[in-house]
Amino acid sequence: MEKCKNRAYNILIVSVLILFSSFFSLGQIYQTTTARSLSLGGCGLLLNDIGSFYSNPALLATQNQLSTSCNYENDFFISMLQKSALVVGLPLTKGVIGLGVRTYGVQSFRSIESTIGYGLQLNENFSIGTSLGIYNTSIQVYGSKSGMNFEVGIYGNLSEKIKYACSIHLLGNSNVNEPKPIGNPACIHVGMQYLASNSVSIYSEIEKTVGYPIRAKFASEYLLIKSLTLRFGIASAGYSLCGGLGYTFHTKLRIDVGSTWQPILGTSIHVGLVYRFNGYLKHA
Repeated sequence: MEKCKNRAYNILIVSVLILFSSFFSLGQIYQTTTARSLSLGGCGLLLNDIGSFYSNPALLATQNQLSTSCNYENDFFISMLQKSALVVGLPLTKGVIGLGVRTYGVQSFRSIESTIGYGLQLNENFSIGTSLGIYNTSIQVYGSKSGMNFEVGIYGNLSEKIKYACSIHLLGNSNVNEPKPIGNPACIHVGMQYLASNSVSIYSEIEKTVGYPIRAKFASEYLLIKSLTLRFGIASAGYSLCGGLGYTFHTKLRIDVGSTWQPILGTSIHVGLVYRFNGYLKHA
């Protein structure tokens, strides 16, 4: 009896934390993207990283080498709110295929998503991509639910210094009859990147998630030295302040670390690795 009470208590605590987290994270509560994106306030539509295909599948088309990315995030230093992601990108004769697995939570609450994506460059200034994810969310005692996520995105160049991107995320049918199944709600992202110089990139994005107000994001990357990049980002609607850095080793391996601060919930930390087997193009 006591064991059941403890389980019920743990589930209640996790549920409350997830509700608070969902309010301030606005549709990005269940899975993480990349540490680089998190350090930039969630701006990930235009980042030339394999892990960023979760933000925009059209970015797969920019990967011309076999590459992989793994990322970890811990929300507010709470062990139950851990997120991880692993992605592999494989160039084909035409286009690039991406395979990824993301997890959120531990025992009381746990969500696992497996995703496959494909990106194709139509010309030197325009790429498209799509991805399909199958997720399963389980809560101790109460069982599990599953469903699908579908996303389509575009990525292009307006000029040598200005790039744009857009992605639309749709939630598929759940295997239970509920008005709002577990999973990231439908949303649309629109963003731009301005290359102010060879060392500075400026990002801006607008995110609209069903059931939430519009969220604006602004961020900047600064290549301090050849191998070290500093990052800063800010997001509205559940205000958060983010920062971090990336360090590249021998042009192939990059390590990203950073943190996100939310006035009410506190600080989250994130770390990631990106590896390209034939070299890495920095600050892309």
